[in-house]
Amino acid sequence: MNGFLVSVKECELLKQTLEITPDEIQQGLAECRREQKAKQRIKQYADKVRQECDALRREAQQIVAKAEITVKEQEKAWRTQLRQEVVAESINWLVEQAELEKHLVIVLQERICQQVKSVLKAWSQKQNISENLINQLTEQIGEATNKQSLVLSVSSEQADALRKIFAEQMQIRIRPDFAPWQAELSSSCMTLRFDLYEHLERLLETCVPTMKKTHLRGTCDAN
Repeated sequence: MNGFLVSVKECELLKQTLEITPDEIQQGLAECRREQKAKQRIKQYADKVRQECDALRREAQQIVAKAEITVKEQEKAWRTQLRQEVVAESINWLVEQAELEKHLVIVLQERICQQVKSVLKAWSQKQNISENLINQLTEQIGEATNKQSLVLSVSSEQADALRKIFAEQMQIRIRPDFAPWQAELSSSCMTLRFDLYEHLERLLETCVPTMKKTHLRGTCDAN
């Protein structure tokens, strides 16, 4: 036997909701499409803003990098220029110093030359030598002094003091056989002996500072 019993009865359905019309469906679809389009536009705008921000950031980084490079180049250029100016000033100072020293040496040589000539003339006049020979000897002595080829021979007692004074103008040689007052001027063309105390005084007046001159006089007097 069949244990199930099926019974069919006629009934009416109760409507709990309103009916959705085709227009409402279309309207809903349109709303969805507008919302999607709005979201797409917002996304596109956000992407565009992000891209512009990234571009601005990259541009700013490039500007900063260029500025740093420019600053470093300018600093390097300034340092180079400053170094060149310092070197130029140093060179100018050295040149000026060298020119000054050269000028002083020339002036001193000229003064020594004139004084040597005066000493020679004073000695020659005492020897009754002719004026022409005196002039010739003084010119030769002057040339020898300028060329630093003049030799002054003195005793060992006077050598150190005279070498400090005339080392750059003439050679100082020691003559063990000389007395403290004896001296000899010589070059390749002549030899002249004279009294150191009497004739070298004029050289000392021109070339030697007071302190050294006093010391030399004291040394000579002591000898």
